[in-house]
Amino acid sequence: MTVSFTSFNHLLNNYIEALNFLFSDCKISKSSKGMPQVLVVDGNIAKHRLSELGLSDEWLKQELNKIGINDISEVTIAQLNTTGKLYVDKRSDWDGWQ
Repeated sequence: MTVSFTSFNHLLNNYIEALNFLFSDCKISKSSKGMPQVLVVDGNIAKHRLSELGLSDEWLKQELNKIGINDISEVTIAQLNTTGKLYVDKRSDWDGWQ
């Protein structure tokens, strides 16, 4: 089975929405369950999530610059785990993936 990048991104977004719905419906804190917080998907910053976490666009850009990313469009997904570590997948990480 071949999955395009667009299909993968759509599936990922649906998965994230489902998790957010389940946690909000059950009144369970995401952080208490160790859920990573998605900050960027397909080059788009989740500004509401940054705001919820008390973080800014500038903080995110500085963190990305530390790992050599100067343009947000280079980011496929960026997540902040419960220990504050930023996990980033770059578009170039997916080159040749089908």
